[in-house]
Order: sequence, then structure tokens, then C-alpha cells
Amino acid sequence: MQLAMGVVSVNDYRGYRPNNVRYYDQRNCDQKNLIIQKKRNVGKKALAGFGALTLFGGVTALISNLVNKSNAATNTVYPTIRADQIIPTATPTVNNDEYILPAVEENIPVATEVITPVPTEVPTPVPTEVPVINNFNRGDSVVTISSVNMRLNPNLNGFKIGEVPRNSTIDRIASVGNWDLIRYGGQIAYVSSDYTADSVDYNNEYYTVEECSDVVRTTSSVYFRLGPSKSESDICLLSKNEELEVIGKSVNFNDPSDVWYLAKYKGQIGFICAKYTVSLRDIIKGMDPNITELQVEKVGYLRYDSYLYNFDGSTAGYAEAYQAVKVLDDRGDSYLAEVNSTVGLVSKDAVHTYSGVFVIVDLSEQKIYLYCDTDQVFESYCTTGKNSTPTNVGAFSVYERTPTRYFSEDAQAQEMWANFDHGNGIHDAPWEPEKYFGSESYRKNHGSAGCVRLPDWAAQFLKKYIAMGTKVLVKR
Repeated sequence: MQLAMGVVSVNDYRGYRPNNVRYYDQRNCDQKNLIIQKKRNVGKKALAGFGALTLFGGVTALISNLVNKSNAATNTVYPTIRADQIIPTATPTVNNDEYILPAVEENIPVATEVITPVPTEVPTPVPTEVPVINNFNRGDSVVTISSVNMRLNPNLNGFKIGEVPRNSTIDRIASVGNWDLIRYGGQIAYVSSDYTADSVDYNNEYYTVEECSDVVRTTSSVYFRLGPSKSESDICLLSKNEELEVIGKSVNFNDPSDVWYLAKYKGQIGFICAKYTVSLRDIIKGMDPNITELQVEKVGYLRYDSYLYNFDGSTAGYAEAYQAVKVLDDRGDSYLAEVNSTVGLVSKDAVHTYSGVFVIVDLSEQKIYLYCDTDQVFESYCTTGKNSTPTNVGAFSVYERTPTRYFSEDAQAQEMWANFDHGNGIHDAPWEPEKYFGSESYRKNHGSAGCVRLPDWAAQFLKKYIAMGTKVLVKR
């Protein structure tokens, strides 16, 4: 083993001249003896350093031999490493002398057999049970232990449609995970069960609610109710061809033909008699019998003019760009979608989908809609551009948002202004009588210069949700 660490050789100690030793005249014997003694001490230190390094090298060699024998015994392959293959991360300097790495032996025994690992069995994952809507016991009630938000969906991102005060007793229709589907204040909504406590349970009188996913259309005018019975209070009256998303189904114990759907409609949850509806699932089953459930998975628009196709390749319909799209199923390269009441397959490349809160303005209906993900949560009549200055069709984003703005003609204050298209925005119009909103005959000659005008009550609601960056789709 080579050593060049800058230490003093034993044979050179006589020539070693420490800086802290002073030399005097030969006649001073005491000083001479002191100098010689210091030289001897230096020599002893050099011998001690040399011996320590020699001992370290011997121990290193002994350990190396033992490791080699152990490796050979266990038949483990270790690669041969040469000294010139070692790249030190930093080269230390000792007394400004050259640093030489210790040599490594090259003749390391190499095992010829490699141990093949035994594959371990991978456990098959057990599918978790999807939570379903529990049976509804009529009269089952809960008490709120704190004020709690009422939401359209059973999650914290669900659109808030109301609030239940603390210590309120509310009817519970069903439970989905940690959420209760309740009825309170003329509304049905989800509340977190973390803020409720069981109250009194009664026996089920005549029906249950089971989980069901479908999209249905009304075949005639029908009431949307707070319960699955004609004796229950109505929420609103639905017109023919209204579309609802079904989340549950109720069957009367005494009359199995008395079927009601628990459904979502324009930001509300309620019951509708099934015999006054037609199921899109049943319509699509004629094209694909494998469809068992149907729900709106995404909402967006067509990026360009597109055809919709049936499953056999025939044409189902045609739609222009910027028409609203409801995605019902993912079919690989295409979506099973609904566009303008036509259901068919459309290329994924032709569809852009939204998430979160966005706005759809329908020029033909003179209506504005607010969506939260796939749920329509608000609608109102509006007034768009007159024939000479029409509102542009397209996909936009709000880029300017001001709380109050003054209309230049009569200096009336606008409580909401959301600019989305080069000076055209969504705003309230305090000068326009409410009876004219939604009127096509009024819009033709007295409409806006391209903006979307709102009644005051609608503007007061929408200004809480339309913010910078909110997406706006304007369609015919």
C-alpha cells in the first residue's frame, strides 16, 4: 500500500526544522539538548503515525478478505472495482502534498450462480361497495346540531341552495354515505350528517326510495312534488318536454304500478310521477341494449359543426358549432351525447366540456342559465342584442367584473357588470320593465347593443357567482 500523506519519515527527522524552534549558539548546551529532545519527539510522532496507518491498512485487508469469503459463500455477484474507476467527490489537500487514493485489490472472487427471487402472490383487490340510497322510512327525522348548508349534491362542492338553522327538526328521505337527503322549507336537498342527530323513527308507511340513474323527459304537464304522492305539496308545474336527471326511484307498497322518480330539476330536488315521463335510457336501449344506467356526466359545447351518429353508423342528426352538449357516456373516441334533444355519438375532438360554475345564454329562448358542473342551478329570462346589433355567438370568459356601473344615457346605476366580449357584458337593466325580458318581439327593435340584460332579481342572484374567468357560452 502506497502512502504519501505528507508525514515526516523517520530517517529525515534530523533535517526537520519546526517553525516554533529557535536555534542558538552551540555553546548553549541546555538549549541544544532541548532542541534535540524536540526533534526526537517529532520523530516518535512520525513513527506513531506510520504505525497507525500500517495497522489500518492491515485491518482493511483482513476485512476485505473476510467479505470476499462471505460473498463467495452466499453465491452473490459483486462487480470488480478498480482504483481508477473511483471518482472522489472532493480531493482533500493535506499539507499541500499530493493525495493518492489507496489501491484496491482487483482479484475479487466472482460467484457463478445467481439466486432467482421467488415471486410472491399478489392479492386480488376486493371491490368496494358503492354507497346506495337507503330505504326511506316516512316520518324519519333528524335534528340539526348546528346551522348546516343545503346542497344540490352530496359533497362539499355541491351547489348551495339554502341553509337549515340550528335545532331544526327536518324530514330525512334517505342517506348517502355521510350525507342525509332531507326535506325542509319547501325544498329537498343534501345536508352533511356531521351536523345532524337522529330524532324519532317511525315505521315506513307506504314506500321506499332506491338508487336509480336516468334522464327523463316529461310527456305532458306534471307537478314536481315534495313527496311521491299526489297529496304532497308541489314545488312547481313542469311543462311538456322538460328534462330531469333521476337519482332515485320510489315504489308504492300497496300499488307496485305507482312509481315515482326522485329527480333534480333546475337547482331543485323533488318527486315526479313516472307515468308522465319517457326515459332516455329506454330510447337508447333500442340502439344499445347493454345500457343499464344513464346520467349526465359532463356539460359543454360543440367546437365546430358536427354530425351525430347512431350505433349502426347511420346519421342521427346535425348540429352547429357552440350548441350545448350533455355527455351521457364515454365511448372511447366518441361521446354518447345529447345535443338539441338529439341523442347520438359525436367525436370527442368536437366537444369541449366545462367544470365548476359557468353560464349559458340561449338566444332563441332569450334565457340565461347558471350551471355548477352538470347541474343547472338557475335560469332567468333576459334580453340580448337587437337585430342591428346582435349578441355574438361563441365561447367566452369574463375578463372585467365591477360591482356598480352607471349607464351613460340616464345615469342609472347598474348593480352588476360582467364584461365577456369586447365591451358586451352581462348586467342588470333598471330602466327596462320586467315584462319585456324574454320577449322576442321587444328584442328585435329594443334589445341591447350586444349585452345580456337581466331583471334586477336575477342580477342580484348571479352577481354572487359570476366572477373573473367565469366561462360564458352564447348559443342559438
